[in-house]
Amino acid sequence: MIAYIIKAEIAVLVVLILLATLWVLFLKINWEPWIVLCTAILMGLEIFRRYQIQSNYSVKSQEIENERNADTNQTWISKLEEIKS
Repeated sequence: MIAYIIKAEIAVLVVLILLATLWVLFLKINWEPWIVLCTAILMGLEIFRRYQIQSNYSVKSQEIENERNADTNQTWISKLEEIKS
């Protein structure tokens, strides 16, 4: 999924460079709306990619935290059983 997003970002960036070049070459044509649209798409893809990476990281770190807490609880339970006996 991330590979597709990165490819889309590169494609939009290439389109932006082409539009900027056309804007410089043909000043009378209004290229600004297209550049703003491509920039908005690029920003949206970037935000989506960052959110995906962060959410995947959050889930994994939460799983590790839960496993650690479970191990700690088991350690305390075993120590309490040792004290009782």
